Amino acid sequence: MKKYISQLQQFWIDHFLTRPGNLKALRITMSAVFGLFLFYLLGYPKWGLLVGLGIVAAALTENEIHVRPAIKSTLVISFLFFIFSSLTNILMPHPWAFGIFIVVATFLLTVVGSYKSSYASLGFGSVLIIIYTMIIETPVDGGWYLTPLLFCVGVIIYMMSTIVLVYTNPFQALKNEVSLGYNMLGKYMQTKAKFFPSTAEEQEEIRNELALINIELFSQTEKIKRLLQQYNTVITPNEEKPLRKYIIEWNRLQNLHERAVSSHEPYDLISKKSKNTMLIKGFGKLLYETGGAAQQYAASVLQNTAYQTPTDLTWTRNALENLVKQEGYLEEGSISYLFKNISSIGENLSGNLFDKQYLLKSSPEKVSMKEIFSVKNARFRHAVRLSICFLAGYAIMVMFDLTLGAWILLTSLIVCQQTYNATRQRFFRRIIGTLLGVLIGIILAILVPTPLGQLVILIISMYLFFKYLSSNYILAAIFITVYVLEVYNLQNGSGIAVMIPRIIDTLIGSILAYLSIRIIWPEWQYKHLKPLLIKAIDRNKNYLEAVMNMALPDEVYLHHQRSVHRADNALTEVWKSMRIEPKSKRKLLTSARNFTYLNHSLLSYISAFGVHRQNLDFKDVDFAYLREIIFTLDEVKQYILGNEELDCPPLEDMLIDAQKAEDSKGNELFLKNILNVSNEMKDAALEIKF
Repeated sequence: MKKYISQLQQFWIDHFLTRPGNLKALRITMSAVFGLFLFYLLGYPKWGLLVGLGIVAAALTENEIHVRPAIKSTLVISFLFFIFSSLTNILMPHPWAFGIFIVVATFLLTVVGSYKSSYASLGFGSVLIIIYTMIIETPVDGGWYLTPLLFCVGVIIYMMSTIVLVYTNPFQALKNEVSLGYNMLGKYMQTKAKFFPSTAEEQEEIRNELALINIELFSQTEKIKRLLQQYNTVITPNEEKPLRKYIIEWNRLQNLHERAVSSHEPYDLISKKSKNTMLIKGFGKLLYETGGAAQQYAASVLQNTAYQTPTDLTWTRNALENLVKQEGYLEEGSISYLFKNISSIGENLSGNLFDKQYLLKSSPEKVSMKEIFSVKNARFRHAVRLSICFLAGYAIMVMFDLTLGAWILLTSLIVCQQTYNATRQRFFRRIIGTLLGVLIGIILAILVPTPLGQLVILIISMYLFFKYLSSNYILAAIFITVYVLEVYNLQNGSGIAVMIPRIIDTLIGSILAYLSIRIIWPEWQYKHLKPLLIKAIDRNKNYLEAVMNMALPDEVYLHHQRSVHRADNALTEVWKSMRIEPKSKRKLLTSARNFTYLNHSLLSYISAFGVHRQNLDFKDVDFAYLREIIFTLDEVKQYILGNEELDCPPLEDMLIDAQKAEDSKGNELFLKNILNVSNEMKDAALEIKF
């Protein structure tokens, strides 16, 4: 018996405790099962289905981390759901009035997210509940208020599970995100390990892969920061000490991120400096094992267990250190710095060497009404597009008397995103997922015709929908389609009959969403390239100056470090999105790619400099390098802006002598690399034509 209990516990740890997405999907599903079972016992099984929809809508709306805001959210979400569902039931018999209502409500509920980020999810959930009310049939024995009340019951059931969770484990959300951050850090290092060794062709592919992982990793550190700031406003005095632990973990993660991103010299040059291939492969092995250690550290954070340094990492580090000694590289050269940097990551994970508790204060969200309702506001443009989609979709629904035409609006809500890139991806994934879901759903309906079997499929489909919602939208669309089919089967046995209308409505809604982003204020990425390049150059300059200013407080240095990563990620996102835009709109694609690589290289070299800044002494020649680098980056800005060249000052004598040295060490090693990349950026800027 103990054996089975132990296996069950391990299964729980492996599949739920260490996988927060699975755990949330399970919580939502169990809430829905409770609602279904409760109303089945009360003799109203169909009411349980409506409660289930309320639970789904609440789960897509709520994201609370503490008891007090969770209780407040329960009241707010219930109030909004009741009001908008009631208005829908009252106005639906009057097409003109309802048409005006749904367009205005959609616009206001969407644009309100510009005022405060937490309002965005409330707005989305309220629009979703309007559509759910349109889709379902109000029970014949209930008035206009019955459906809204059942939705509110669903909200209360789900939010009770949230309140219990955050009460029993108030830092679970933070623990999940910190663990995910270390997992992503490990993935980044294991991908970077492919550089040792690698060819020039392979390096371009690796850089592309790293740039995309870096977007996810930095975005995760930003998410952790916002979560910490959110906790900081709601915790009790007794919870301040455990929160400090996670602030330290966030600072540690950023420090290790800087170390992981850093480059000490072009990788082909490092390979050329040593003819010992075992040494180069050893660096790859050490970096890969360090990435694995970061992922084990992530598991220890999630499970509240002590982290133990992997034996493979210790063995690899010792073996590589011996190789480095044999080759005579334990001095101030690129191979020496590279070894010390990678080794320090593993040491930082295994010891209590890191105790910084800096948490950048969140600035209050202050947005004026003028800014909210400005065409320059991306969310305003999105609200206009979505409202027009709803207007067109509802007009089609009324004109052609489509009984299930509300699915057109539901599809448009899901597919229509703020950018062309995101909308295009949702467009194809929604259609493919729906078609496959219809096929699978029909097969299951034929094979499992009994109500009990259909109920089991419905529950499994709900779980799998939420499990894959954020990671694989095609699978999510498949399972939500199967879920819908089973809901209709359980209501009135019409599951298979409604699948053809679902396909047609999905196609119409998807096309409306695609056309809206394609025609109404299209967000072509080449328009954003110039300002993002200027911002990235300025942020790199500030970062380099911060590295060489030892009097700068650590909090200010951290601010510059985060700002430069934010600018680098924005530039990478533009290039990434540009690649899938229509060919006629891929202007400056080659330039965007070149500048993305060069900017990330510049950031990597400055990061390497920053990693070792506490152990460096700056001399006059170092500041001469700094002045030359700043001037070169200013030239890059002028070329991008299309201005005349700056008057170039003569190269300082000490800099001329320093550049003649064949093998640079210490500070010059870093500064030379930074200057070389800056000059490459200047050459690239001369060729770009905006």
